Amino acid sequence: MYTGNGSVNTMSRTRCRASGFTMIEIMIVVAIAGILATVAFPSYIALVDNNKAGSVADELSQSLFLARSAAIKAGAPVIMCASSNGESCSDQWADGWVAFVDEDRNGSMDAQEITVLTSSSDSAALQVSVENTAGASLESVQFNYRGAPSAALLATVTKGESSSSVSLSAFGKPRRHD
Repeated sequence: MYTGNGSVNTMSRTRCRASGFTMIEIMIVVAIAGILATVAFPSYIALVDNNKAGSVADELSQSLFLARSAAIKAGAPVIMCASSNGESCSDQWADGWVAFVDEDRNGSMDAQEITVLTSSSDSAALQVSVENTAGASLESVQFNYRGAPSAALLATVTKGESSSSVSLSAFGKPRRHD
């Protein structure tokens, strides 16, 4: 090392030690991370399933409320039914649903009738069941001009082990249950 007065100080030579991690330390960290991931992954999947079921139940509750409001505003029946394409009714609520003003009161969706809302599901392994209070499966619910539904119902959304439900009272008020 140069001291500034023209001489070299040979006494200050020190041995440099390489910094970093050893292979053993890296292997221990990777093993711990693997164990934590193995423990956390099932909980993460359950959390994702619970959130998906809850969000679809929320959307169904909001759709019921909107269909009821549309019936009151239009002064005509509004039908909300399962629909896979948003243009006709089907029997699978998990594919989505549609609500329309049934102006001709024939109980089916016609081309000239006003569509109030459409909703489609993008989730595989999602199950949605809509039943009346007696437990019979419903393919649709109709709101009259006063907003009263054709039947009180319970809709259950299931994804994996998680489920969430929505009830609709005889007066047309939707309520979310967890």
